[in-house]
Amino acid sequence: MVKKFFISFFLIAMQVSFFRCSNVTAENDLLWDSFKESKDFFEDIQNYVLTVKQDLGVNTLLPKSGTVNNLFEITYLKPGQYYLGFKDNDAGVKEFIYVEGETHRQFIYPKEFKISGDGSFLYNRHVISIKNSSLDFFYRLLIPLCEKERQNIESRFNGISRVGETQVAEFLITFKKPVQIEDMNVKSIQLFLTKENSIPQKISFFNTDNLLLFSLSYEELVFNVDISESFFARKISDKQLDKHMMVKKVFEFEKGMMNDKRKLRDFVSDLSQTALNKYSKITDYSADFIRQERVDGVIGEPEYFFIKFRKPFDLYLRWTKGKRKGWELLYARGRYNNQVVVHVSGLANLLLPTLELNPAGGIAMMNNRHSILEFGIGYLIENYYRDIKDAIEKDEVKLKYLGDKQVDGRLCWVIEAELPKDSKEYYCYKSRLFFDQEYILPIKSVFYEWKDGKEQLIEVYTYKNLSFNNGFTDYDFDRKNKNYDF
Repeated sequence: MVKKFFISFFLIAMQVSFFRCSNVTAENDLLWDSFKESKDFFEDIQNYVLTVKQDLGVNTLLPKSGTVNNLFEITYLKPGQYYLGFKDNDAGVKEFIYVEGETHRQFIYPKEFKISGDGSFLYNRHVISIKNSSLDFFYRLLIPLCEKERQNIESRFNGISRVGETQVAEFLITFKKPVQIEDMNVKSIQLFLTKENSIPQKISFFNTDNLLLFSLSYEELVFNVDISESFFARKISDKQLDKHMMVKKVFEFEKGMMNDKRKLRDFVSDLSQTALNKYSKITDYSADFIRQERVDGVIGEPEYFFIKFRKPFDLYLRWTKGKRKGWELLYARGRYNNQVVVHVSGLANLLLPTLELNPAGGIAMMNNRHSILEFGIGYLIENYYRDIKDAIEKDEVKLKYLGDKQVDGRLCWVIEAELPKDSKEYYCYKSRLFFDQEYILPIKSVFYEWKDGKEQLIEVYTYKNLSFNNGFTDYDFDRKNKNYDF
């Protein structure tokens, strides 16, 4: 009798256990089916407008006495154009534009904000991500994370309810081991998906103590409205001219570009155009400059200088190493009869302490490949942009991305451009430019020519310790400057 009782109890327990496992499996299947339905629906969406409400819980820098609500208006156009606006109680409406291209991201935003390379800014002492304030958070981040953590997930379907006027299916996703989401240590997620198409209406994140970390509510959501490229083109055009707005570009080099001719050309073309635009906003700069040139068929030793340059063309240059250490050169357009003023040091100083030379004359050109009037970052960018643009249009350039390399501790994209060997239209046969990833300017350039059936190095120019917009005055280019020895 006792034996029969234990057998019956065991069978009942097995049935209960099987029922529970089956129920959990069915609820998990319902979650993944909802994800698939949502993704399928979203694939056919071209644009949307919505209002997103962010509820900040314990995952905020504010005192824990209460939560903070952020309310944003968002307009999105595929593949990656975002408009975000919100009403700031102290300063009216704030507007942000974020455009995500294949080679770069562009931001237009109010000057009082600082924006990071991923499109985030600080507001109400909380980090706001333009992209992740939209539905992108669900499709780019949350669903892929759940799919990756599938074996770490238990889900529960809590039935049909309402969020406002919308019928929603409520799910609770629990991670067996907490996961990191946007710097949050998340134990569980509460999801409200519309019954009609499984688009999220509300997403809430909780920690291991079941305290709210962060919540997103999507309201007034409308798909495929009358919004096109022209909407963003007008916004961008208007805001770029607004003196209270900033314009910023952040470039990204994806590995896939290395073997994609079109993408690489777009990247290099856009990079050179942006470098030209960046340089147009620079009034002056100083740097440690290293020059190595081939003159009369012989590649010389590197020369080291300290330079000051001011637009349109004022230049002070001092040799800092080598046999000419202490020599100085000064050219100030419109002054000193447009002559190059040179101060020599050492024994030569006893005979010719200061010279005034024609910048294109034989003496000034001695041991130089270029006139002093061809000096500087601006001259390099303008010629590179012109040659690359023409060569791409004529399909006469082979571009290579040679990786990310450092110049004096600064990370650069290295772009090699190979041009026709016998062409007289371009400056050189091959160039390698090191574009500083922060400055978006070339800080090192290496040039080759094709001669006697082979390539040979002709020039290497490197800029270190660059400092922009120093506010140089006429005194910085005055031969009577007390810091100089002219």
